[in-house]
Amino acid sequence: MPAPARRGPAEAPPVRVVHVQRRPRAQANFSVESTFALVRDALAPTLPVTLAVPSRESRGLADRWRIVREMRARQGDVTHVLGDITFVAAALVPARTVVTVLDCVQETLPGALRRAMIDLLWLRLPVARAARVTAISAFTADRVAAITGHPRGAIDVIPPAVSPAFTRAERAIEAHLPRVLLVGTTPNKNTARAVAALAEIPCVAVIVGVIDAPLARAIKGAGLTVEHHERLPEAGMRALYAGADLLLFPSTYEGFGLPIVEAQATGRPVVTSGLGAMPEAAGDAATFVDPLDVASIRAGVRRVLMDPGQRDALVARGLDNARRFAPGPIAARYAAIYHDVHARAGARKG
Repeated sequence: MPAPARRGPAEAPPVRVVHVQRRPRAQANFSVESTFALVRDALAPTLPVTLAVPSRESRGLADRWRIVREMRARQGDVTHVLGDITFVAAALVPARTVVTVLDCVQETLPGALRRAMIDLLWLRLPVARAARVTAISAFTADRVAAITGHPRGAIDVIPPAVSPAFTRAERAIEAHLPRVLLVGTTPNKNTARAVAALAEIPCVAVIVGVIDAPLARAIKGAGLTVEHHERLPEAGMRALYAGADLLLFPSTYEGFGLPIVEAQATGRPVVTSGLGAMPEAAGDAATFVDPLDVASIRAGVRRVLMDPGQRDALVARGLDNARRFAPGPIAARYAAIYHDVHARAGARKG
């Protein structure tokens, strides 16, 4: 009778990682959340991640309290809160929690009391109670450190991943009526100034986002030809980038600026703001303008449209820049954080 086979050392059970993400709202684009879907896809073969989405939108104190209770019941060995509902982290096990900060845009909001409440519940408490804190840009990490006092060196900067579906699409520029793409219409997107800048440039302004009454008046006053889309899936956005002659993205504030890289990956020149995280996202592959100066925005657009040499150089550098945001290496950086948090929590427990 053969001897029983020896058992090797017991394998450690896999780390149970949970991503906590806000519930999408009907009239909004959530490009950053889509990048974490890329991270989960890249990790799936070796470190499957469960997505936890609240049953309700983050609106009002009552709903947010219910979100906290719901997400507290769905914790994993490591729970990663993916921005916007970072207040959830205050109710999670600190040693097993990772928080990603997308931006500190509350700095630009009116009302000192409102800013203080957001700082406390969405930033200070979550950062204080997380085992690891990440930010999607160095600009955002700097602001988190300045606001909370959290050591800057303890904040990991991991940029968003860009879908490999955004690939170069050849296009000869439409010289007589170029298509200028504007992505987003929230106040920080600076769309009214962008519209004013385009008033003296024959073009079609392709606007993605909700057009409210003040913006509609600005468009009418500028006499612009507009193509309007409110919310598009990724395939629709890829088609808009492919059909555009340039991206105009003169935001006054961004935690990163993902449309910049998506346009670059498609082979489109970019005119963007020199503020916030946008130079960090664009690298050396954009024309930078002063977003508060309509004349500066207009001059930047004209330079790109009228100078084929500059346009070609921006496209070539943009394609190189976009390669920095491939999902695989970004996912690997998150995996290293998850394993470190899990190991340290286990050591403290032991």
